[in-house]
Amino acid sequence: MTLEEFLAARFKEEEALALEALGEHGYGASPWSFDEKNGGFDFGFPNEHFNVPIGKFDPRMQHMARHDPRKVLREVAAKREVVEASWSADGERAAGLGQAIWLLATAYATHPDYKSIQDS
Repeated sequence: MTLEEFLAARFKEEEALALEALGEHGYGASPWSFDEKNGGFDFGFPNEHFNVPIGKFDPRMQHMARHDPRKVLREVAAKREVVEASWSADGERAAGLGQAIWLLATAYATHPDYKSIQDS
């Protein structure tokens, strides 16, 4: 497996989970947020809204809120653009970007296939 194949597979997994989290309501769902005033994790769909009260300063809920599926989809798109931009017109890795692509891969270091790309 090449580095690019590894990253493409991870991006596809992240994208699929984000789309699944949006569910049948898709982009009509409200953004995820942490409700500072009430101390809860807010998310919703066009006809439903949920607030999971946890506590005003619970870092777990703040972390979850920052992983709104829409944000994940934007991040996946940006990462794909970085990988694509790393190639020059002549099919060679653009100067300096090869290391950046490897750094993107380190985010997935716990994935079982990560070792195989390190060995290649």
